[in-house]
Amino acid sequence: MENIGVLVFIDANCYLDFYRIPRGKSLLTFLLEQQDYIFITKQIVEEVQRNKLQEAKRFLTKLPEKLAEPDVPIPDHLLKIPGKTADNLHKTLEAIKQKIQSVKANLKKATVETLKAISSSEDEVSKALAPLFDRAVAHTPEEIHRARDRKERGNPPGKQKDSLGDQLTWEQLLSHCKGKFKLWVISKDSDYCIKHDDKRFLNPFLYEDLMRLSQTIQEVFCFDNLLKGIEDFVKVTGVKADQLPTAEESKEIKEELDTLPPLGWLPQGMDDANYIVLQNIQHARRYRAAFPSQ
Repeated sequence: MENIGVLVFIDANCYLDFYRIPRGKSLLTFLLEQQDYIFITKQIVEEVQRNKLQEAKRFLTKLPEKLAEPDVPIPDHLLKIPGKTADNLHKTLEAIKQKIQSVKANLKKATVETLKAISSSEDEVSKALAPLFDRAVAHTPEEIHRARDRKERGNPPGKQKDSLGDQLTWEQLLSHCKGKFKLWVISKDSDYCIKHDDKRFLNPFLYEDLMRLSQTIQEVFCFDNLLKGIEDFVKVTGVKADQLPTAEESKEIKEELDTLPPLGWLPQGMDDANYIVLQNIQHARRYRAAFPSQ
């Protein structure tokens, strides 16, 4: 390890993003190159394991829906085209439609095989993350006691209706931060960081925790985009990074991560149909924000 005074913390939702984006291979390789600096708990691993199959199912089953079949009626009474040309157009459109139907069928078949692999953690993402996840840190009795006290007092991170996961992970992170000088927190959860424009700021309560208990932390960097966070870590620390995505790959991956729905998994009681409606609403809001005059 080149720099033992730095640490990267990645929330469970960011690992689950690998099951929700089209281009994840180069990001995965880049992430794992920095795994010696990443702090991960057994609680985070368990959250990923509990939710990865559902997230992958939701993502993969929507892929065929994005392949729109051509529905272009040829107005032969308006267009000045010979009958033979019109016939050729109809045949071409029908061939395209059949090809798309074939691709959809193959996608559905591949989805079944992929979900089967994810169910047994034999998929490519699970196998790639395994060395990192195998290093996950277990909590101590003292840490779970402090986590319960944190939850009972209503202190972040975590919400009252949720399990003890976030509180426990934070207590473990506090223990592990002793002797560290710089910390990267990569999470989409507003319990950890508050976003303003393109910047994120650590919750003041959590900042005070770090200053009081670590006594050495000098800077905290917050991100909600995994690639942006790891790129910043490499830039600031100067650690070895031979697996950087290309500029074009980086742009595409960042856009994909930024446009993902903000929910990590379904809220309690919400089915897939309602989830899709919610996603459509969120996409429409982002579109209106980007193009207010349209």
